Amino acid sequence: MTESVSISIPARYIKGLLRVAATDDFRTYLNGIYFDPRGFAVVTDGHHLLAIKLSKRFPGDGFIVPRESFEEALKNANELDVNIRASDLIVTRASITVIHHAGKRTTVYNDVEFKYPDWRRVVPAKCSGDLAHYNSLYVENVRLALEDMAEYEPDVIIHCPVNFNGLQAGIAKTTSDVLAIIMPYRADPFDSEAHVKQFLGET
Repeated sequence: MTESVSISIPARYIKGLLRVAATDDFRTYLNGIYFDPRGFAVVTDGHHLLAIKLSKRFPGDGFIVPRESFEEALKNANELDVNIRASDLIVTRASITVIHHAGKRTTVYNDVEFKYPDWRRVVPAKCSGDLAHYNSLYVENVRLALEDMAEYEPDVIIHCPVNFNGLQAGIAKTTSDVLAIIMPYRADPFDSEAHVKQFLGET
């Protein structure tokens, strides 16, 4: 028996997800959005991860749509419908239906035939609070993604605090339907006192 599942995703969510998805990574399965059958859309480049809740679950192992398909679909789009046709536990077809500003509908389809890594393995159950170093570019990238996805006045600034978790993944504060993970990097301590004295000419 074949069933069809349609999931509507606002274009602003796709735009936000693409900020975190990898670009031209040799691991081609990271250069797009993974649709997890458990009801999530996920992106990562190995340094930070962004996931959103979908309105429905669906059969199968999930599928990956490359960023190029979405970038084309996002042009003049208000909303994206991800349509999945599944037979038993095997996804037989997935497509993106684009609803444009003028109501015109077009369809784009091009998936990636790779198995996506188990992204839940890097999601911590809680954060320890232990000091951690985060690349400010990744923190800012997540902040901009949240800004893309939010419905608010343009002059409102979104902040992106991150709960420290030592050498494990940290969790950024988001809304209840979004999860943002940022991996820390190792940084050797330095003599800050000597650095300040040198700067002030006191050495």
